[in-house]
Amino acid sequence: MDETRVDRYKEYRNSFIKEGAISSNPDQEADTIDVKSTSTSTLPIDQVLDTVKDEKQKDQLLRQSKMKHLGIVLIKIGVSLILLAGLALLGYFAWR
Repeated sequence: MDETRVDRYKEYRNSFIKEGAISSNPDQEADTIDVKSTSTSTLPIDQVLDTVKDEKQKDQLLRQSKMKHLGIVLIKIGVSLILLAGLALLGYFAWR
């Protein structure tokens, strides 16, 4: 009573053959794909390596730019803290 997976697949395959979706004629030639006419091709290894090197250089320049920007922001914060501390000391000594 239990159908196995293989039996269900056979029924499924036979239903396609009955409908004509799958050709049961082995004499019919299969479609072949001409590899040369496809639009995909392989790139030369030198071009791939150059692209990888360029991407690494861009990443390194971006990282250096971020570090430089972070350094400038930290310097500005430090200077502003020193100025605020100086103003606080000035105010303390002025209105003591």
